[in-house]
Amino acid sequence: MKVVIFGLGYVGCTAVGCITSQGHHVVGVDVSAAKVEALNAGNSPICEPGFGELIAKAKTDGLLSATVEVGDELEDADIAIVCVGAPSGVDGAHNMSYIAQVSRSTAAAVKSGRAKPLTVAYRSTMRPGTIEMMIAPIFRATLGDAFEAAIELVDNLEVLREATAIDDYFNPPKIVVGTKDGGPSANMDALHEGIDAPGSENFRQSSIQGIMKRVKAKGIEVVIYEPAMAEDSFSGSKVIRNINAFKQECNVIVANRMTDAIADVA
Repeated sequence: MKVVIFGLGYVGCTAVGCITSQGHHVVGVDVSAAKVEALNAGNSPICEPGFGELIAKAKTDGLLSATVEVGDELEDADIAIVCVGAPSGVDGAHNMSYIAQVSRSTAAAVKSGRAKPLTVAYRSTMRPGTIEMMIAPIFRATLGDAFEAAIELVDNLEVLREATAIDDYFNPPKIVVGTKDGGPSANMDALHEGIDAPGSENFRQSSIQGIMKRVKAKGIEVVIYEPAMAEDSFSGSKVIRNINAFKQECNVIVANRMTDAIADVA
């Protein structure tokens, strides 16, 4: 796959090194000419154990390039990952201007007639609801009716520790991928292929498990809708992967978030 990464700070640079090590082609984008020059020379702009070797190998293998302007790099890209900063002010509020700016630049660079949607994943620090209330309207204002056919917006929060970032990337406790309908993203699944994160199913560590236990204690049968789960059962409850089959089997649906997939349920 081809992945374009916006923001070459700590999170963005770590993603550059780790994703290229998986064999993907990566283009880094940053306003800092110094960072861009360092990556194009095969050097690391951050201090992180093992990262310099990853960057050098990626450059040697022809999997890495960097630029200060995205240009036409998104035309054949599969994923764009946004890693720009959202610094906190003295009142604790996040400055979302960099995220908004990158979103506008991305929307302007995407052609509405794409053969398949560009997955735009946000790893920047954002409050809940930011995609729905700020980011999606930016793309819709630029692309109009073609927005949903051209763009897949994904929340992909990632937490990395200094000095162990590479290990944290490949051995996370869980992978967080938030999509519009709560289902899986094919591009994000491909990006995370080979990364073991045993706690990644949506509901495994959700408060909804407590509700399940209370309902089952009353003798009521519980079934689970989880399209990304390979197992056929969880904690004694049947797992259903087809949303229509799930809705037909249920009398009552309890959800930890509202999605379009269940919007027709009265």
